Amino acid sequence: KIRKVIEHISNKLPKKLGLVALLQYLPAAKTVKAVLEKEGKKVFTASGKKTAYEAQIIGCDIGAAQKIANNVDAFILLGSGKFHALALASTGKSVWVVNESGFEFINYDQAKETRTKVALTKFLAAYDIGILVSIKPGQEQLGLALKIKEALKKKGKNAIVLLCNEIAERELENFSFASYINTACPGLAFYSKNLLNTKEIESFLNSNNF
Repeated sequence: KIRKVIEHISNKLPKKLGLVALLQYLPAAKTVKAVLEKEGKKVFTASGKKTAYEAQIIGCDIGAAQKIANNVDAFILLGSGKFHALALASTGKSVWVVNESGFEFINYDQAKETRTKVALTKFLAAYDIGILVSIKPGQEQLGLALKIKEALKKKGKNAIVLLCNEIAERELENFSFASYINTACPGLAFYSKNLLNTKEIESFLNSNNF
């Protein structure tokens, strides 16, 4: 079924594609790559730091996409749901989500720009900033959070580090921070206009040391 979907949308796809997949869709990746190459596409794949297989991505590791982002015009994600597609959009590329049910084209450029502008405006206006740190293995970046806290202090802001097992926007409503910095999975920020990833504040912090 996935093969038929790929054949159906092939003429709409750009020339250079990055191919990534969720674990349960990995068996289809080889076939999809072959079909696309037969159609004249150039298909790139890579491996992430925390994943076991070529082209695999997981919630906290989209390294397989980040490694090839500069070489591709768009990504094909074999999977379902928008969480991983949102994480892929952090590379600045459009995403085609493909599964047995069909496909969805997601162009986040405009939406991302709007979200980031709103989030940055809130961040710049805020005095109290929450810095989110996941305590899950592979996501914990307490050292980075403490560096950001110190840098924000020098910029005249009061930052508090929040250790979390699960980071959900509804839980953030329990705090009074107008703005948050996310040091965990980058895809989380694409759901919120109060949340910025660390790279999105680099220019403000002049953070070449981060």
